[in-house]
Amino acid sequence: MNAFLFRCRLMFAQPALTRGERQALVLAAVLTAALLAWPQVASGYGLTRMRDALILALFALSLDFLWGRAHLLILGHGLSFGIGAYAVAIATTLLGWGILAGIALGIAVAGLVAAALGYFLLYGGVRLHFFAIMSMAALMIAAQIATSWSSVTGGDVGILGIPGWGSPAVTYYGAVAVLLVALGGVWALVRGPYGLVLAAIGMNEGRAKALGHDSARHLVLAYAGGAALAGLAGGMFATTSGVIAPDVFAPILSTEVLVLVAIGGRGSLIGPVIAAVLIHHLSLTVSSYSTSLWPLMLGGLFLVLVFALPDGIGGLLRRIGRRQPRPAASEVTR
Repeated sequence: MNAFLFRCRLMFAQPALTRGERQALVLAAVLTAALLAWPQVASGYGLTRMRDALILALFALSLDFLWGRAHLLILGHGLSFGIGAYAVAIATTLLGWGILAGIALGIAVAGLVAAALGYFLLYGGVRLHFFAIMSMAALMIAAQIATSWSSVTGGDVGILGIPGWGSPAVTYYGAVAVLLVALGGVWALVRGPYGLVLAAIGMNEGRAKALGHDSARHLVLAYAGGAALAGLAGGMFATTSGVIAPDVFAPILSTEVLVLVAIGGRGSLIGPVIAAVLIHHLSLTVSSYSTSLWPLMLGGLFLVLVFALPDGIGGLLRRIGRRQPRPAASEVTR
């Protein structure tokens, strides 16, 4: 037992902060202050828009952990989001559970489904694009189940009347708190030795195995953890929207969050969070004029950023942080 605790303490030990990490913490503090001050200047509609954007940011963070840090490309990540949403809806409307119990159920079911799927695929040697395709296949199966099992899921109509957990201001501050805790937790998890193990597996799995790491086990645990975080986002979405339907399993949602992570900067953690907030507000603004125009704009924006900012917003922030001020001429000649 003592040896196990020692290994856990060693695996999750926190090294000293680097200059870039200190700058990221300053940026996070500024953004947190802005989020806390937002209710003072925003209207009721603006508050709910930002709350929904933060829930989407939590969803994007879960995928960034899997794709950017664990090197698991998930094309059907909406599966975990939808499982979390439906679990909360079923627990609160059919079983009579409380909201917190329903969200806990959504987190657990999303994590267990991912662990089971990951166990058979990852221990079976399925990797890279093959794993991504299988995740999309699982998403399509879930969509069919949600449509066909009408006695539980409500069929095409979905589940209506999902209870909320407070006023817009309460749900907004709740979303801020959950996102900050999740962002800080994931950042602390991946910046130490555990993050180095995931990076080693992603770059050269064979070498990581030769060093004694059980790569499949690490990937399964990472997949389950990322899925649980997505299930939390799905549960929060269900309780704030009040309705959930099978279109939550549509490929468009999984594709959109994939684009958000790419735009934000894969592996940067805070980049996809910023991208989710900006893109969500932009999508609502554009869709108010034309609902068919936004997908075209999103695709065009993605293509432009791939060429202009291949590392996304996170890469741009890192480059800005690495720039050192040039010394004055008098200092050079001393």
